Parts: sequence; structure tokens; C-alpha cells
Amino acid sequence: MTSMLFIGACLLLGMLLAHRRAVPENFTASLNALAIQVALPALVLRSLHALPLDGRVLLPFCMPWAVFIISAIAVRCAAALWPMDGPSRACLTLLCGTGNTSIIGIPLVATYLGADAIGLAVVADQSNFIVMCTLGMWSVAAGSGKRGSLRAMAQRMLHYPPQQAMLLALILRPWSFPDWLDQGLAALGALLTPIAVISVGAGLLQQRTDAPRSGLFVQGMVIKLLLVPACIFGLYGLLGSCGSPAFPVSVLQSAMPPMIVAGLIAVDQNLNPALAMRLLALGIPISFISTFGWSLLLGSAGGAGP
Repeated sequence: MTSMLFIGACLLLGMLLAHRRAVPENFTASLNALAIQVALPALVLRSLHALPLDGRVLLPFCMPWAVFIISAIAVRCAAALWPMDGPSRACLTLLCGTGNTSIIGIPLVATYLGADAIGLAVVADQSNFIVMCTLGMWSVAAGSGKRGSLRAMAQRMLHYPPQQAMLLALILRPWSFPDWLDQGLAALGALLTPIAVISVGAGLLQQRTDAPRSGLFVQGMVIKLLLVPACIFGLYGLLGSCGSPAFPVSVLQSAMPPMIVAGLIAVDQNLNPALAMRLLALGIPISFISTFGWSLLLGSAGGAGP
């Protein structure tokens, strides 16, 4: 509950600052740059460096990859029925394909499933980071109109700080970080939540004159909060995983709202920034209702409920 209140306070603070015009016009751009260039790389480096890899984590680790693939297919089908431009399609693919599995996901999983489920929730969160840094960045490069050759796309991805942090974390896995480095990365990574949420709140008001079509927003919410977790529920159920403690964790984490960092990247790359901000800001409160519904369904299916 404390985490939820903190997120809500940061969101309202950002909106208040923008409403009072107490910040410069480049306020959200500056916060986004700090989040993407400093806080996120620190968090990625520290988290992925310590990611556990064994058979117990298979289901939650695979879930974000399935989520992204399902979302990409759903967005492509939606675009065929209701035409949308390339940046909007890339925005929906990125934000529906990655979830807020840490800031929102871990506290909600602990609330609905208990403290014993937190470890598996963290695994899903770390895998979600990898998906964002790989498939997510690939979709950003494709949707920004800068496709070029595969080599050029790979080079642009490798020049992005979160991507560089991911590679460095994997390279350094055989060695432990000294305490001073681990604590320093933890301090920088802790800045991500308040910076990102304040930016979302301010950006929502600063871009209100360029509101996205309501249809795109509704499509994004339906795909992310309803269709995707329904597919994960059905897929993992068909695999006979309903009795595993990883099953309810995977379903709940797949039902989380769009990933804030993914939204900031969409804004940074000009992939329909207004739509990205709307999905981020309104997706969080809507997800509180939808995840409660999923927890009830999991309880009736033999998982843990509230």
C-alpha cells in the first residue's frame, strides 16, 4: 500500500507542477533524459548482473517474451482493422508488450499472493527488462522510420545506454560487484521511480492539447490489461502449469499496466508521445481494478486470491 501511495503522490506532484507552470517547457524531456541515461542503466546493470538462472524460474522468465509476441500480433491485427500510422503502431507494440512489473507488479503480487511469491515476481521483472532492451528496442527502431540495414539497427540499439548496461551486466556476471559499486548503483536506480512517475504526471498535462484518438487508447488498454493476461492464463493452463506457484505470479505480472520506462522511450523517440503518456498515466489506476479481477479468477482456478 505504501508503494501505491508513493506512486500516486509522484503522479499528482508532476501534474501539479505542470498545472501551476512551475517548471520549464523542457521539464519532462530533462527528466526523461535523466531516467534513461542514468537511473535506468544503473538499475539494469545491478539487477541483471544478479539475475538467478535455474529451472524454477522458467515460467516467469518466459512470460514477458510471450507477452511481447502476443501484443505485437494483437497490435498488427488491430492496425489491419483500424488503420494507424507507424509511430502509433510502434508505441502500442512497445507499451503493450512490456509491463510495469516492478513499481506496480511486485507490490501487487505480494498483496495478492503473499511474500513468498516476490522472488518469482522479481524474475519476471528482470526478464521484462531484457525484453524491453531487445525486442522492445527493435520495435522502436522499426517504428521510428529509421530501419536501414540490420547492422545499422543493431548499432543504434547498442548505442542506447540501457542496452549497453544490459550487455555489461551479462559480461560481468562471473564477478561480484564491490559493496561501494553495488550501493551506488542501487542509489541511482532508486531514482527511476520518482523521476519517471513525476515525468508522466507532468507530461500528461503538458501534452493535453495533442490528445491521442480515444480508439488507440482503448485498444491499448484492452490488449494490455485483458487480452494479454487471458492468453497467458490459457497458454500456461494448456501446458499443465496451473498447479505451479509460478502460474499465478506469471498471470498477474502479465496483467500489469504498460512499463513506464518503455513509455519514456516512446516519448523520447517521438512515437506518438501523447498516446504513450495517456497509456502510462491512466493505465496505472485502471490496472488496480483489472488485476483485482484477475486475482479473483486465479483464486477460483485454484491459485491464490486476495
